[in-house]
Amino acid sequence: MTTRSELGADGERRAAALLEALGWRVLDKNWRVGSKLAGRTAELDLVMDDGSALVFVEVKARRGVAHGSPAEAVTVRKQSQIARAASAYLAAHPEFAERDCRFDVVAVSFGPGPVRMEHLRDAFRL
Repeated sequence: MTTRSELGADGERRAAALLEALGWRVLDKNWRVGSKLAGRTAELDLVMDDGSALVFVEVKARRGVAHGSPAEAVTVRKQSQIARAASAYLAAHPEFAERDCRFDVVAVSFGPGPVRMEHLRDAFRL
C-alpha cells in the first residue's frame, strides 16, 4: 500500500512532467516557509515559469473520489496558506517581483483505471 506522502510525491512528479511537456520550467519544488515548531508552515508544491508568468502550482492527489475530487480539497483556507507562502517566496526572490503571477491546481486521481490529471489554470485569486 502506498503511503499518503508517497502518493503526494507521485502526484507532484506527474504534475511537473505534465507541465514541463507544455514547455514550462520548474523553478522550485516543495518550497516551505514558516516554522514547524510554531505550527505555522506553508508549502508551495511547484513554482514554475510558463514563459509569461510565475505560476504557483498546488498539486492534489487522491486515490478516489469518495471524499470529493482532488481539486475540491483546495479550500479557501488552503488557498490562503498558498497565497501566504507565495508572498514569502516573492519576498525571498526579488528577481521575480515584477513578474505576473497566478495560482494553478493540478488534480491527480489514482485508480481505479488509468491515472487522471486535470490542470486548472488560474484556479483561484486572492
